[in-house]
Amino acid sequence: QTLWRLALSQVKCDKLGDQGLIDLSGCISQLQALRQLNLFFYGCKAITDVGARSLVKNLPAKLTHLELDFSFNFQISDKALSELNASSCLGLQHLRLSLHYCTAALNTRGISSIAKSLPPSLCHLHLDLRFGALRDDMVRTLTGGIPRGLQHLSLDLSGNPDLTDVAVAAVAGAMPAELHTLKLNFGRCKWITDEGVRSLARKLPDNVSSLTLKFTSCEQLTAEGMRSLAEALPRGMRRISVWLDYCPCVDEARAVFSGKLEGCKTKVTIHGAVRRSAS
Repeated sequence: QTLWRLALSQVKCDKLGDQGLIDLSGCISQLQALRQLNLFFYGCKAITDVGARSLVKNLPAKLTHLELDFSFNFQISDKALSELNASSCLGLQHLRLSLHYCTAALNTRGISSIAKSLPPSLCHLHLDLRFGALRDDMVRTLTGGIPRGLQHLSLDLSGNPDLTDVAVAAVAGAMPAELHTLKLNFGRCKWITDEGVRSLARKLPDNVSSLTLKFTSCEQLTAEGMRSLAEALPRGMRRISVWLDYCPCVDEARAVFSGKLEGCKTKVTIHGAVRRSAS
């Protein structure tokens, strides 16, 4: 009853199934002093909605930190996410939810459940929604639930090829004013253009001091988009990292940031390798 932190990692364990999660949920529901819960079930393909729903439904009410990884669990659907409830963890401050390749969960209903589950107490939010076949309207729904007091946001939407500048604008418009750390991954979202980058630039909160943007294989980006970003960086920005692998503007981006931020204390890192055509 005095246990305040519990961490359990079962990666790619084919022997872990629903009964194991049902038994676990029964145990943790009795831990009234539990504040931090870290559960990693990456690639445990025997887990279905039955076990996942039991676990989510029985999360201790007084949690302040929750990390839950169901990545590569193809049998988990939006039904499991429907058990998420903002009112059940009103004091939650840190949430890390990883649903990488959980395509059955990342639909309109699942995204809506995630958005509705985010309590206003959150300070740190990390969502890994890679390769989930997300659409722009689903991102708008998700960002509508971002708490206004959030200080640290990490959102990985890479590998969702239908996302466009509309999704980027939705994220930009939902960024809280008190945000200090921002990490966004739109890698392999081929429809994103300079207009999406300009949306981010226009909405960057003044308090952001650390910015990481990943646009791997976003081949429509140009130096103009990078210039709008460089010109809009808050004065208190300490570090910015931009990933432009396989984008045609890598070298131009380095030149733009070097020129715009010359003499500033901001640490700038531009990652990128240009895709070379076969000779």
